[in-house]
Amino acid sequence: MNRREFLTFTSERRLRIVELSCERLYMHVLDAQLTCEPCRQTDADDSWGGEPPAVFERRTPAQVFDEIDRDVTGADVLRIVGAGWLASDALSGRLDGIVDRFRAAGGRVEVTG
Repeated sequence: MNRREFLTFTSERRLRIVELSCERLYMHVLDAQLTCEPCRQTDADDSWGGEPPAVFERRTPAQVFDEIDRDVTGADVLRIVGAGWLASDALSGRLDGIVDRFRAAGGRVEVTG
């Protein structure tokens, strides 16, 4: 997953702005929830046509939020776009912690939609 798919970094009038798309974040977290469990393999699954099994980089939802927390550090403004996608308590609760730490560090939060 590329963090640039849900975080956009810009500058306006000497302000460092991070824009967070909640729709894309929701999709990435859902994907992480579905793919972070290791696949169960049987002996028959060890190879297919002589090819080894596929290997995927798996990340947990916690790792996704940890990266967001690190990426917003040092920004002046956190712009949250599509806040309607935060209806899930699991999603909004984790993001609330990041927003609280961002504000405590002196950052400004703008929420749209």
